[in-house]
Amino acid sequence: MSSVEKFVKRVLNLADAVAAKANLSRPLVTEVRVLEGNAGPPKGALTVTDGSFVIPEAGTIYIVKADPSLLVLRLVAAYLALAVWHTYGTFSPELAVEIARQNYFLILVNAVRESR
Repeated sequence: MSSVEKFVKRVLNLADAVAAKANLSRPLVTEVRVLEGNAGPPKGALTVTDGSFVIPEAGTIYIVKADPSLLVLRLVAAYLALAVWHTYGTFSPELAVEIARQNYFLILVNAVRESR
C-alpha cells in the first residue's frame, strides 16, 4: 500500500468517526480516485465541493489532486456526502461540507500526525 493510499485510508477512518458522531450511517465506499488537477467531474458524478465528486449509487469518491490540507477537506466532504445519502437517501452537499468544516482541523491534525 502506497503512502497516499495509507493517508486516504486514515482520513476515511477519521471521517467515519465524525459520521458516527453525527448519527450518520457508514456508507459503503467502493472506490476512491484521485484525479489530476485539470480533470472535470466524471460522467454521472455529483459535485460535493470544488474538486470533490461522488457517485452515491456506486459508493465512489473522486477528488482532484491538491496539497494534503485541501485533499483532506475534499475527501471528508465526499465521504460525509455518501454518509448522508446512505442515511437519508438524499444528496445534501451543503450538510456534508458543513460537518466536514466543523471537524476539519481535528481530522487534519490527526491524519498528518499519524502519517509521521
